[in-house]
Amino acid sequence: MLEQELERSRCDVRRRHALILPIGLAFLLIGSAICLYVAWKDGSDFAQSYVLSKMIVQGINPYKNKIVTSHTAVGAVYMKSVGHIVDLRVLYPPSTGVALLPLAFLPFQLAKMIWFAISYILLVGGLWRLITHFAPGWNKRDTVLAIGLVLCASCVRWGFGLLQYAPIMLGLISLFIVMLMRGRTGLVVLIGSVILCLKPTFGVPIFALALLQRRYGLTFILLAVFLLVNLVGFDRIGGVTALKTYYANITSFDAPGFHGYPNPYSPTYSVRLDWPYLLAAVTRNVPRAKALGMLLSVGAFFLVAWEWFRLPANDSPITASIACLIGPVISLSLLSVYHEEYDFSLLIIPLIILLGQAKNLRLRRWALICFAAPIVIWGGLYPPTHLGPFGGGWLDWIVSALGGLWWLKIQLSLTVVIAFIISLIVLHQYVNTRVSLGWSKSHPKES
Repeated sequence: MLEQELERSRCDVRRRHALILPIGLAFLLIGSAICLYVAWKDGSDFAQSYVLSKMIVQGINPYKNKIVTSHTAVGAVYMKSVGHIVDLRVLYPPSTGVALLPLAFLPFQLAKMIWFAISYILLVGGLWRLITHFAPGWNKRDTVLAIGLVLCASCVRWGFGLLQYAPIMLGLISLFIVMLMRGRTGLVVLIGSVILCLKPTFGVPIFALALLQRRYGLTFILLAVFLLVNLVGFDRIGGVTALKTYYANITSFDAPGFHGYPNPYSPTYSVRLDWPYLLAAVTRNVPRAKALGMLLSVGAFFLVAWEWFRLPANDSPITASIACLIGPVISLSLLSVYHEEYDFSLLIIPLIILLGQAKNLRLRRWALICFAAPIVIWGGLYPPTHLGPFGGGWLDWIVSALGGLWWLKIQLSLTVVIAFIISLIVLHQYVNTRVSLGWSKSHPKES
């Protein structure tokens, strides 16, 4: 009787395991179709990078017109190559255009779909390598299911919908971490250089990881590549004049009246993830929020560095150590520099790592739930592409009755703060364990 029950139980387990692969493939296909559909339907942010590449080829300064119309040089390139103007100004550095130069010689729609394919392949491939390294207990069925769920997540859809850099960065940063762990220096330099050149704000976590691991040579090489590519780019489009106009563009982007302004109380401004946006909801004073945000970023970085450097020299196992470091580094990078809602998808990296390393790190269930639940709710299930008016209906009425959209718009930023706090606690507990173990080995008890 007992043997029959055990056999029945084993059959049930095998049946459940057999269902994981078809369910994972279903999510993978649905998520892929959604991402392709939203990219084909819109993908408007890629147009800015495409036009930047075109203007570098032509040697035209893309930054000199703050308001772009069809009569300006930038507007003329938009109208000729894209067919319409999709943004007010070009905000990416020349390195972005240089990195995408091969696409500048293709028709816009073809270049757009190739960029989607590159982003998709690197996202899936990067996550596969990340899971293989940090979650060795997951089999291929589990990996397919995890990647399928990621592709169905709202925050990934937001990035693909605009063809922003968040999806490709999710894959590239995953690859950067794995290659760094495996000592593949050449690939680390290549991947890190691509990340920096495409969008420098995503370089913050890779610089932080390199510095905290005392990889000063790597830091210098990546910085040198980034500066050299931009030097060549600026020289091509006008030199110092182009540099001045670029600086004017990026410094005024989050000024009052522009959609990057950190004001969660207005539905016309973008949803941001950084400290100033969250603090502006409390203080209603943007200059004060920016100053406090800078202080918090510096203080938090030194706190993470202090915890990390408390680890004994040559601490082992290194995978567990890095697993604890990734969460604070990525969440703090989202809080410290300008990021919009689609960049929220970067939190998928520490989420996968902590889930994969939960047993090795002996993570408590409350820590995993507190870390994962807000990310899944707001980044995985929340439907709107932008947290603005929902087009009427009962949801609008409820939100207005509860005080307006501002409290809804800060939820992503609050989730990043929660992720930072929880991951910092995990790092602190891990360091304490390793320090205690090192003390015990160096001071054995007398028999």
